[in-house]
Amino acid sequence: MIRLIGGEFKNHDVRTDSLSGRKTRPSLAIVRKSVFSMLGDVSGKRCLDLFAGSGVLGMEALSRGASFVMFIDKDKDASSLIRRNLEEMNASEKSEVHNTDFRMALKAISRREMKFDIVFLDPPYRFTKAYDPAGAVIRANLLERGGICVLLSSGQEDAEIRSAKIIKDKRFASTRITIFTGDEK
Repeated sequence: MIRLIGGEFKNHDVRTDSLSGRKTRPSLAIVRKSVFSMLGDVSGKRCLDLFAGSGVLGMEALSRGASFVMFIDKDKDASSLIRRNLEEMNASEKSEVHNTDFRMALKAISRREMKFDIVFLDPPYRFTKAYDPAGAVIRANLLERGGICVLLSSGQEDAEIRSAKIIKDKRFASTRITIFTGDEK
């Protein structure tokens, strides 16, 4: 289990038991603390947690007052566990959980003409360059005007995000946090 670190559900345990031994790596508390410190107030924001895994980034946003979070993960067990955690937090009415590939999700969200204030991107590090999820989000036009993306990637790589303006960039030992907007440079 991991623990939420701020907001209404501070110290709430998030179950991750069925994900252990898999390639899912929940964001460490120090990384989440830094992300939300960089973001500031998320009250009333609509968020997308793409590559949700344990869902801890989106749950942290809900705990800190986000009005809605959509969770997307390809792994069926991860999606089920996110639903279970949201039910325990009584946060199901402020969220949607979808078990699908990120590319299919982006197409479906675009068809629904949904927009988000914050998009969390925490793909398996090997996906960051191979599939360009940051570029895919920008091309899908999912961000509200002034919306931002938070990309967690390998601390060993430089962020290459085309057609975006990098707002903040912070490196930890194994993780890099890059906050950017889809607005042209």
